[in-house]
Formats: sequence, C-alpha cells, structure tokens
Amino acid sequence: MNEQRIPWRWVLPYASMVAPVSIIGMPMVVFVPIYYIEEIGLGAATVGTLFILARVWDILTDPPMGLILDRAQSPWGKHKHWILLATPLMMGGAALIYFPQPGADAVYLGGSLLLLYTSYTLMFMSQLSWGAELAPNYNERIRLFSMREIVSIISMITVLCLPLLVTYLGGSEAARFHSIGLYMLILVVPVILWALIVLPDRRSSQESQVDWKEGLKILAANHNMRRVLIAEIASSVTQGVQGSLFFLMCTHLFDVRDQRFALLLFYFLCSIFGVPFWQRLAERLQKHQAFIIAGRYIILMQLCVLAVGVAAIYGWSGSVITFWVVIGLAGLAFGAPPILVRSLMSDIIDRDELSYGKRRSGLLFALTTTCSKIGVGMSPVVLIILEVAFGYDAALPEQDDLMRWGLLGMYVIGSISVYLVLLWQLSGYDLTRERHSEIQRELEARNAASQASAAGQN
Repeated sequence: MNEQRIPWRWVLPYASMVAPVSIIGMPMVVFVPIYYIEEIGLGAATVGTLFILARVWDILTDPPMGLILDRAQSPWGKHKHWILLATPLMMGGAALIYFPQPGADAVYLGGSLLLLYTSYTLMFMSQLSWGAELAPNYNERIRLFSMREIVSIISMITVLCLPLLVTYLGGSEAARFHSIGLYMLILVVPVILWALIVLPDRRSSQESQVDWKEGLKILAANHNMRRVLIAEIASSVTQGVQGSLFFLMCTHLFDVRDQRFALLLFYFLCSIFGVPFWQRLAERLQKHQAFIIAGRYIILMQLCVLAVGVAAIYGWSGSVITFWVVIGLAGLAFGAPPILVRSLMSDIIDRDELSYGKRRSGLLFALTTTCSKIGVGMSPVVLIILEVAFGYDAALPEQDDLMRWGLLGMYVIGSISVYLVLLWQLSGYDLTRERHSEIQRELEARNAASQASAAGQN
C-alpha cells in the first residue's frame, strides 16, 4: 500500500481552489438574505422562499451531475474539464448576485441563485472528487482536506474584512456588499488555472460496471455511508441556521449591531487554530471518534450560547463580553465537520469501489453535497418562522421579547437536537483505519491483476 505523502506542490494549488468558492457557503447565508431584505426590500418571507426554491433545484441536480462526472470524462482526466466549464458560469452568477441591477426583484434574485448554485455544484463536486483521487490513504486525506479547510476559512475571513475595510474608507452598505463579489471575480481565474496546470488528473477505469439498480442496492446496504450522510445533514443544519440568524442575534439579542462583522471575523480567526487540533486528533484516534468528540464540544458550546442569551434577555450587563468569549470558543470546532465528513466519505468511496467494481467518487460526493444542501437549505425556513410565528419585522428598530426568545431558541435548540442525532449515528461507524488499509490492499491487488491481464492480451 502506498503511504507516500502528497507533495506540497499539489496540496497548495488543490486547497487554493476553494478560496473563490467559499463566498457561496457561509457568506451566502449571512450576507445575501439580509442585504436583499434590508437594502433591496424584498421581504424576509420572499427571500426565504426564493432561497428554498433555489436549494430544492440545487439538491435535485446533484445526483445527475455526480453520475455525469463519473461517466463523461475527457483526455485531460475525470475532473479538469468540468472545473473549467463551471468557472465562467459561477463568475456570471456571482456577478448577478453581488451586483444587483436597478429594479432587481424576486425573479432576478431567483434566476441568479439558480445559475450560481448550479455552477457551484459542478465546481464543488469536481473538487471533492479530485481530492479523493489525489490523497489515496487514510491520514493523507485528513491532511489534504484540513489544508483545504484552512484556505476556506482564511478566504471567509478575507470576505469579512472587506466590508470592514470599505466601511473604514467611508463606503456605503452597497459598496460593502459589492466587495464580496469583486473578491471572488478577481481571485477565481488565477487559482483555478494554477490547479488545472499543476495537478495531475486521470481517467477512472470503466471496467466491471454494475447495473444501476444493483448499484443503488449496494449504496443502500452501506451503513457507514448512511451514517456519514446523516452527520453531514446535522452539521449543515447548524451551519445554515446559525449563519442566517447570527447577525440578528448580534443586533436584537445582544444589541451589538456595530460589532457583528468583528464578531464573525473573531469566530473564523479562532477556527483556524482549531483545524490542526482536529487533524491531529483524527490521525491519533479514528476519524469518526474525532468527529464524536467534536460533536460533544459543539453541543457544550450551544449550551453556553443559550445561557448567555438568556442572561442578555434579562439584561445582564456582562452578556456582551461573555458572548465574545463563547463565540471564540465555539469557532474552534467550526472546521471539524467539513474536514472529517469529506475524509470519511473518501474512505467510503474506496469501500464502494471494492463492492461496485467502479470508482464512483462523483456520485458519492454528489450525495454528500446533497445532504449538505438539505441542511443549509433549512436556513431560509428559520427566517420565515421568525417572521410568521414570532413577529420579526426588519423595518422595526427594536423587536419584542417574543421574537428575541424565538430567535434564541431557533439558534440553539435545533442545533443541539441535530447534533445528538449525529452522535448517535457515528457511534455505529466501523470503517476504521485498519479496515481501510485492508480495502486498499485488496484494490491494489485487483488493479495489478487487471493490468497484468491487459498486458498479457496485448
């Protein structure tokens, strides 16, 4: 089995590809809904509904795109041509979203979201699938996806700093919003070209194909994959819901509207220091065991947010500084779920190849992104609930206690609930480092036999 480390000349260009893509993650759910509600004036329910519809479309297109990614290869390999195709489409969608034209309405926002999310799906799945091919062994996948997450976090920090810089220079709210899109448009071409030129890509074997119905049966029987997908939904629900509500928490619960960008920046800065810890923990233990520890820590942090939120509602003077501390501590675990889910799924892809006879990294990562989008797609739902059930009105400078209690409850209780499900699922995961090593040896032996057979026929 090949335990050779991936060279840094591959790790860095691969990880850098996520930098422009990162504006479509957390910044989309943090900045875009609030901007279109408060500045464009579409209304919380309208914006929430549009994001839900766009996410439904996004989710429905994932499995077909994953199948296409696995089957429609090119002389360049399996991934490069899809990334090249997705780049200009993603640039166009970002330009429409972050530079809204005069008279932008619900149709404009909905169409722009469809374009951006469709191209993002193709780009994101291609990158994840490519990472599983570049890092063939257990620990190197942790290393590769950890570096990718660090670059993603640094990119998100940059996105947060840009509006602060624009504000410092006297820019308007619109200029702050435009700066996020401009960052992506400037960065995407050079980093994508760097990766396409430097990184190796290869075509997957098309041998030993199984009927698609049989393939679905194999997937359904893969209990480890089901557990990881449920864990991805749970972690994404927390990210999406809390991302949508974070600025509202700062404004209406802790009365620190002017500090909300700085708080989010502090959260991501702290998360950078957490990534090496989770990487080392997963290398020392098992990946799923590290995930369970991270889940318990996240639940503990949510309980701390609940406590300080209740204190803020009752007027405790120390709630703001305590909120800063809790946000920093919570940020330490931000990078754990994406690193571990993607690394675990890469191992499951090897197990699936052993059973299926074909490498289906595109399809399996499509299922992963589908579950992620289902989770993040819950974020617009909480905006609708906040408006309909708890009386949130963006036009009002102050909200009543019912809205504040509802805001705190949705921010905390839902996250705790889904993470309890995550812990329950991961407790039964059994694709360990030792079992994965056995799978790799079997795959290498089968591939060697196939190559010898092909050489004999020639």
